[in-house]
Amino acid sequence: IDDKGFRTIIYPGTGLGMGFAFFDEQSGFYRPLPSEGGHADATCDEKTKRYTISTGWGNPDQETAISGPGILRTYLALTPKSRVTQNIKNATDETKPIEIVREAKKGDDTYCKEAVAQFILNLAGFARGTALQTMPYGGLYLIGGIVKDLEDYIKSNAFIKEFQSHDIKGISEVLKKIPVLLIDYPNMPLLGCGHAAAHFMNLAFKGSRPKRIFYDHVINQHLKILKSL
Repeated sequence: IDDKGFRTIIYPGTGLGMGFAFFDEQSGFYRPLPSEGGHADATCDEKTKRYTISTGWGNPDQETAISGPGILRTYLALTPKSRVTQNIKNATDETKPIEIVREAKKGDDTYCKEAVAQFILNLAGFARGTALQTMPYGGLYLIGGIVKDLEDYIKSNAFIKEFQSHDIKGISEVLKKIPVLLIDYPNMPLLGCGHAAAHFMNLAFKGSRPKRIFYDHVINQHLKILKSL
Protein backbone atom coordinates (compact mmCIF):
# COMPACT_ATOMS: atom_id res chain seq x y z
CA ILE A 1 0.00 0.00 0.00
CA ASP A 2 1.25 3.46 -0.90
CA ASP A 3 1.17 5.36 2.41
CA LYS A 4 0.45 8.60 0.55
CA GLY A 5 -1.51 7.15 -2.35
CA PHE A 6 -5.02 8.13 -3.38
CA ARG A 7 -7.74 6.27 -1.48
CA THR A 8 -11.24 5.23 -2.52
CA ILE A 9 -14.05 4.21 -0.16
CA ILE A 10 -17.12 2.21 -1.18
CA TYR A 11 -19.86 1.88 1.44
CA PRO A 12 -22.91 -0.18 0.41
CA GLY A 13 -25.72 -0.02 2.97
CA THR A 14 -29.28 1.25 2.66
CA GLY A 15 -27.82 3.12 -0.31
CA LEU A 16 -24.36 3.31 -1.84
CA GLY A 17 -21.96 5.71 -0.19
CA MET A 18 -18.70 6.70 -1.85
CA GLY A 19 -15.80 8.93 -1.01
CA PHE A 20 -12.17 9.61 -1.81
CA ALA A 21 -9.15 10.93 0.04
CA PHE A 22 -5.85 12.42 -1.05
CA PHE A 23 -2.73 13.01 1.02
CA ASP A 24 -2.05 16.64 1.82
CA GLU A 25 1.70 17.11 2.06
CA GLN A 26 1.38 20.46 3.83
CA SER A 27 -0.73 19.21 6.73
CA GLY A 28 0.48 15.62 6.78
CA PHE A 29 -3.09 14.35 6.75
CA TYR A 30 -5.49 12.83 4.26
CA ARG A 31 -8.16 15.19 2.95
CA PRO A 32 -11.59 13.77 2.10
CA LEU A 33 -13.43 14.35 -1.16
CA PRO A 34 -17.21 13.81 -1.37
CA SER A 35 -18.98 11.87 -4.10
CA GLU A 36 -22.44 11.01 -5.36
CA GLY A 37 -21.09 8.17 -7.48
CA GLY A 38 -23.79 5.88 -6.11
CA HIS A 39 -26.26 7.73 -8.32
CA ALA A 40 -24.32 7.27 -11.54
CA ASP A 41 -25.99 5.04 -14.13
CA ALA A 42 -26.05 1.39 -13.11
CA THR A 43 -23.53 -1.05 -14.54
CA CYS A 44 -25.01 -4.16 -12.89
CA ASP A 45 -26.45 -7.27 -14.55
CA GLU A 46 -29.31 -6.84 -17.02
CA LYS A 47 -31.86 -8.88 -15.03
CA THR A 48 -31.53 -6.59 -12.01
CA LYS A 49 -31.76 -3.53 -14.27
CA ARG A 50 -34.94 -4.81 -15.96
CA TYR A 51 -36.54 -5.74 -12.65
CA THR A 52 -35.75 -2.30 -11.21
CA ILE A 53 -37.28 -0.56 -14.22
CA SER A 54 -40.37 -2.80 -13.99
CA THR A 55 -41.01 -1.61 -10.42
CA GLY A 56 -41.25 1.99 -11.62
CA TRP A 57 -37.85 3.07 -10.32
CA GLY A 58 -36.91 4.73 -13.59
CA ASN A 59 -33.36 4.70 -14.89
CA PRO A 60 -31.42 2.44 -12.46
CA ASP A 61 -28.41 3.96 -10.73
CA GLN A 62 -25.52 2.14 -9.08
CA GLU A 63 -27.12 1.90 -5.65
CA THR A 64 -30.20 0.11 -7.02
CA ALA A 65 -27.94 -2.97 -7.21
CA ILE A 66 -24.92 -2.21 -4.98
CA SER A 67 -26.71 -1.90 -1.63
CA GLY A 68 -28.80 -3.88 0.84
CA PRO A 69 -31.98 -3.22 -1.16
CA GLY A 70 -29.91 -4.13 -4.22
CA ILE A 71 -29.44 -7.66 -2.90
CA LEU A 72 -33.21 -7.94 -2.59
CA ARG A 73 -33.77 -6.57 -6.11
CA THR A 74 -31.27 -9.04 -7.55
CA TYR A 75 -32.95 -11.88 -5.66
CA LEU A 76 -36.42 -10.90 -6.89
CA ALA A 77 -35.08 -10.48 -10.43
CA LEU A 78 -33.79 -14.07 -10.39
CA THR A 79 -36.52 -15.79 -8.37
CA PRO A 80 -40.00 -16.78 -9.59
CA LYS A 81 -42.67 -15.45 -7.22
CA SER A 82 -43.74 -18.99 -6.37
CA ARG A 83 -40.23 -19.81 -5.14
CA VAL A 84 -39.78 -16.90 -2.75
CA THR A 85 -39.42 -18.52 0.67
CA GLN A 86 -41.78 -17.79 3.54
CA ASN A 87 -38.91 -16.52 5.70
CA ILE A 88 -38.11 -13.84 3.15
CA LYS A 89 -41.78 -12.98 2.64
CA ASN A 90 -42.24 -12.52 6.39
CA ALA A 91 -39.10 -10.42 6.85
CA THR A 92 -39.26 -6.63 6.86
CA ASP A 93 -37.81 -4.70 3.93
CA GLU A 94 -34.79 -3.87 6.11
CA THR A 95 -34.11 -7.49 7.07
CA LYS A 96 -34.92 -9.22 3.77
CA PRO A 97 -31.35 -8.77 2.43
CA ILE A 98 -29.96 -10.22 5.68
CA GLU A 99 -32.29 -13.20 5.34
CA ILE A 100 -31.21 -13.75 1.73
CA VAL A 101 -27.55 -13.77 2.74
CA ARG A 102 -28.31 -16.11 5.64
CA GLU A 103 -30.11 -18.56 3.35
CA ALA A 104 -27.29 -18.35 0.83
CA LYS A 105 -24.73 -19.24 3.48
CA LYS A 106 -26.81 -22.22 4.60
CA GLY A 107 -26.67 -23.41 0.99
CA ASP A 108 -30.20 -24.82 0.79
CA ASP A 109 -31.81 -22.14 -1.38
CA THR A 110 -30.51 -22.03 -4.95
CA TYR A 111 -32.02 -18.63 -5.69
CA CYS A 112 -30.49 -17.01 -2.61
CA LYS A 113 -27.10 -18.44 -3.56
CA GLU A 114 -27.46 -17.15 -7.12
CA ALA A 115 -28.56 -13.70 -5.90
CA VAL A 116 -25.60 -13.32 -3.56
CA ALA A 117 -23.19 -14.61 -6.20
CA GLN A 118 -24.53 -12.06 -8.69
CA PHE A 119 -24.35 -9.28 -6.09
CA ILE A 120 -20.68 -10.10 -5.52
CA LEU A 121 -20.01 -9.87 -9.26
CA ASN A 122 -21.90 -6.56 -9.43
CA LEU A 123 -19.91 -5.19 -6.49
CA ALA A 124 -16.60 -6.35 -7.98
CA GLY A 125 -17.46 -4.82 -11.35
CA PHE A 126 -18.38 -1.52 -9.76
CA ALA A 127 -15.20 -1.54 -7.65
CA ARG A 128 -13.14 -2.28 -10.77
CA GLY A 129 -14.62 0.64 -12.68
CA THR A 130 -14.14 2.98 -9.74
CA ALA A 131 -10.55 1.81 -9.25
CA LEU A 132 -9.69 2.46 -12.89
CA GLN A 133 -11.06 5.99 -12.62
CA THR A 134 -9.25 6.87 -9.39
CA MET A 135 -6.13 4.61 -9.35
CA PRO A 136 -6.23 4.21 -5.54
CA TYR A 137 -2.79 2.83 -4.79
CA GLY A 138 -3.41 3.96 -1.22
CA GLY A 139 -6.19 1.39 -1.10
CA LEU A 140 -9.74 0.71 -2.22
CA TYR A 141 -11.69 0.28 0.99
CA LEU A 142 -14.94 -1.67 1.34
CA ILE A 143 -16.97 -0.86 4.45
CA GLY A 144 -20.44 -1.46 5.88
CA GLY A 145 -22.60 -4.11 7.51
CA ILE A 146 -23.35 -5.78 4.20
CA VAL A 147 -19.65 -6.04 3.45
CA LYS A 148 -19.03 -7.64 6.84
CA ASP A 149 -21.84 -10.17 6.31
CA LEU A 150 -20.39 -11.04 2.90
CA GLU A 151 -16.74 -11.14 3.99
CA ASP A 152 -16.17 -14.74 2.91
CA TYR A 153 -17.71 -14.06 -0.50
CA ILE A 154 -15.65 -10.90 -1.00
CA LYS A 155 -12.47 -12.81 -0.18
CA SER A 156 -13.42 -15.48 -2.68
CA ASN A 157 -11.76 -16.07 -6.02
CA ALA A 158 -14.98 -14.96 -7.76
CA PHE A 159 -14.72 -11.40 -6.42
CA ILE A 160 -10.97 -11.07 -6.97
CA LYS A 161 -11.14 -12.54 -10.46
CA GLU A 162 -13.96 -10.20 -11.48
CA PHE A 163 -12.25 -7.17 -9.96
CA GLN A 164 -8.98 -7.85 -11.76
CA SER A 165 -10.50 -8.92 -15.08
CA HIS A 166 -10.11 -6.78 -18.19
CA ASP A 167 -9.84 -7.50 -21.90
CA ILE A 168 -6.63 -5.47 -22.05
CA LYS A 169 -3.90 -7.44 -20.27
CA GLY A 170 -2.01 -4.31 -19.26
CA ILE A 171 -5.08 -2.91 -17.51
CA SER A 172 -5.59 -6.19 -15.70
CA GLU A 173 -2.02 -5.90 -14.43
CA VAL A 174 -2.78 -2.39 -13.16
CA LEU A 175 -5.80 -3.69 -11.24
CA LYS A 176 -3.69 -6.39 -9.61
CA LYS A 177 -1.52 -3.65 -8.09
CA ILE A 178 -4.45 -1.88 -6.42
CA PRO A 179 -4.91 -3.08 -2.82
CA VAL A 180 -8.47 -3.93 -1.86
CA LEU A 181 -9.17 -3.80 1.87
CA LEU A 182 -12.13 -4.76 3.98
CA ILE A 183 -13.07 -2.67 7.03
CA ASP A 184 -15.19 -4.72 9.41
CA TYR A 185 -15.10 -2.35 12.40
CA PRO A 186 -18.78 -1.33 12.87
CA ASN A 187 -18.20 2.22 14.14
CA MET A 188 -15.65 3.43 11.61
CA PRO A 189 -17.79 6.44 10.56
CA LEU A 190 -17.85 7.58 14.21
CA LEU A 191 -14.06 7.44 14.30
CA GLY A 192 -14.03 9.76 11.31
CA CYS A 193 -16.38 12.13 13.12
CA GLY A 194 -14.13 12.02 16.18
CA HIS A 195 -11.07 12.76 14.07
CA ALA A 196 -12.84 15.71 12.45
CA ALA A 197 -14.00 16.99 15.85
CA ALA A 198 -10.45 16.87 17.18
CA HIS A 199 -9.27 18.73 14.10
CA PHE A 200 -11.73 21.58 14.55
CA MET A 201 -11.22 21.75 18.32
CA ASN A 202 -7.48 22.11 17.86
CA LEU A 203 -7.99 24.83 15.28
CA ALA A 204 -10.49 26.66 17.47
CA PHE A 205 -8.59 26.55 20.75
CA LYS A 206 -4.96 26.40 19.74
CA GLY A 207 -4.88 27.79 16.25
CA SER A 208 -2.79 24.86 15.08
CA ARG A 209 -3.27 21.69 13.13
CA PRO A 210 -4.43 18.52 14.97
CA LYS A 211 -1.80 16.85 17.06
CA ARG A 212 -0.17 13.99 15.23
CA ILE A 213 -0.50 11.90 18.39
CA PHE A 214 -4.29 11.79 18.01
CA TYR A 215 -4.01 10.66 14.42
CA ASP A 216 -1.50 7.97 15.41
CA HIS A 217 -3.83 6.79 18.17
CA VAL A 218 -6.70 6.36 15.70
CA ILE A 219 -4.45 4.53 13.26
CA ASN A 220 -2.82 2.25 15.83
CA GLN A 221 -5.97 1.41 17.76
CA HIS A 222 -8.46 0.97 14.97
CA LEU A 223 -7.03 0.64 11.50
CA LYS A 224 -5.39 -2.59 12.57
CA ILE A 225 -8.80 -4.12 11.83
CA LEU A 226 -8.22 -3.58 8.11
CA LYS A 227 -7.91 -6.88 6.31
CA SER A 228 -6.08 -6.98 3.03
CA LEU A 229 -7.63 -9.36 0.55
